[in-house]
Amino acid sequence: MMSVGETPPLKVLGFLGLGTKETTYLIDDMQVRTRFTPVAIVKAYKPKELMLFLTKEAKKAHLAEVVRAVKEFSPKTSVRIVDINTPSNEREVWELFETIATHIEKSDRIIFDLTHAFRHTVLISFLAILYLKEVKGVEIERIFYGLHTNDLFTPVIDLTSAVVVVDWLYSTREYMNYARGENL
Repeated sequence: MMSVGETPPLKVLGFLGLGTKETTYLIDDMQVRTRFTPVAIVKAYKPKELMLFLTKEAKKAHLAEVVRAVKEFSPKTSVRIVDINTPSNEREVWELFETIATHIEKSDRIIFDLTHAFRHTVLISFLAILYLKEVKGVEIERIFYGLHTNDLFTPVIDLTSAVVVVDWLYSTREYMNYARGENL
């Protein structure tokens, strides 16, 4: 249990698919050679935990390599796996949303990596991020995407400002509907 005023530990959340390539990720002022964006983020930020949402195929293909790389780059970071299926209908979409939401604790500090999220999983993940921020008070430190452009370098871009845009939209709605402009 945390004491009053203590900062919650940092967690990195992400996905892995089957299609990963060795590249040099450019994150902040660091270069990290790996096949997995979440591993590059772990090296740069040294979180307490890396939580990966994996299908059984991705787990079989990559888990051992990811764990090895995390232990090399950040020995104190634990790796937690959450088993998922790739949603193929609306019910499964909401099951994935619930899976993401239930594995994040109130007031967690998270970095969310969307790079290897499969197709529509990116949108579901972003909605879960917004939900977690509003309902559970989760602090979104960063939202990252590894922009793979070639085999040499992959810049990791910060998409966190998208959450700020949503906050601005909520505030605009409050102003338009209730004349409350203090959050604008």
